[in-house]
Formats: sequence, structure tokens, C-alpha cells
Amino acid sequence: MRGDTPIMVSFYDGTNPTPFYVATANIYRADLTAAGIGNGAHGFSFATPASIKVGGPHVIHARFAGSTGELASSPRAIPPQLPSADSVTPASGSGDRPTFVLKYTDLNGIENMGVAFMLNTSVWIYGGCYVSYSNNQLTVYKDDPQQWSAPVTLGSSQTQASNQCTIYGTGASATVSGNTLTLTVPLVLNPGWTGPLKGNYHVPHERR
Repeated sequence: MRGDTPIMVSFYDGTNPTPFYVATANIYRADLTAAGIGNGAHGFSFATPASIKVGGPHVIHARFAGSTGELASSPRAIPPQLPSADSVTPASGSGDRPTFVLKYTDLNGIENMGVAFMLNTSVWIYGGCYVSYSNNQLTVYKDDPQQWSAPVTLGSSQTQASNQCTIYGTGASATVSGNTLTLTVPLVLNPGWTGPLKGNYHVPHERR
């Protein structure tokens, strides 16, 4: 690698014997020149393949093409891609009948996604309107006793209530587009809890 001839670098995912990408290391890097490594044109760059962005963790090996020799700093682990909370409308709620529209992305597939959503003045589940979504159903966390309610199927006439809010199947929906989930959650805030403007906190997660 100390010469001026570019080398080929093969990249492997874990123990898979077939490289998922082969790069020509011919990009100039000033730090390589400063280190006395040939003409410095031994860098490489490529977009991360979709297969490496999902699942995981992935252990990536960079090797001189046609050999088992690892490059410096190889292998490296890429942690699992976690679901992301993209947006929520409105950003906060007041009044007694807010409807929230929440969007999430999971590159591992929406079928593995669950959502926990809370309306409160602080990040504290007790005393707040705490709602969970999974498998086309909503539940609400009850303060007394401290447990999740029975499930409410989206689009049904079912209801469940905590001391703070009531969830309804009517008007609730989940729409999937590719790896994006759009969740519509209509709520009725119980009398005595409408009070001041309340912030919302939501966390997507993968079901195991």
C-alpha cells in the first residue's frame, strides 16, 4: 500500500464469504501523504447498502481483495438501526378532544414496530395520559391499579379509560407506506385534567 498503485478493497458482513461491496482505493487523502503512504491516493468511499442498514448488529470486515488480510481498524461493528420518531401533530395539546397524528420510520419493517405515546407536563408516566400501540391495537396505562388496560382495536367501537384520558377505537387508524407508519390517535381528556397546555413524548420500539 506504500506504492502509488490503487488497491482493491473487499467488504464483508460478518462471516459471509461473499463481499457485499468491492471498492477501488484511489481517493486522495492528505493524511496518507503526511504518513508517507505513497501518493496519498488510497482512500475509498461508498454508500452504505440497504442490507447493512437493517437488522444487526453487523460486523464489517475490510480486506485486501483476494486475501484474508484485514485493513487497519477492521473489523468494525455497526449497531442495529433503531426506529425513529419523525413527527407528531400537534406538538402539544390542550382542550378536551385532541387528535394526534404521529409518524415513525423503521427500516427493519413496520410489522415489528410498537409505539409508546404520552401526554403530560413532564416525562413521567404517572399522572399522564400514557398510550401504547402494537398489532393494530391501543392500550392506556391506568394509575389505579397500575397496569395497562384491555386493548382497543383501531376502528372499533371499543373504549378504555385512565384517570387522565379515554382512548377510542372510532377514528383511530394506522397507515403504512413503505417503512413509515402514520398513527392517528383521538383522545378525550377527562374532566379535571384538561388544565394547561401539555407536552407530548413518544418512543417507537421494536417488538421482541
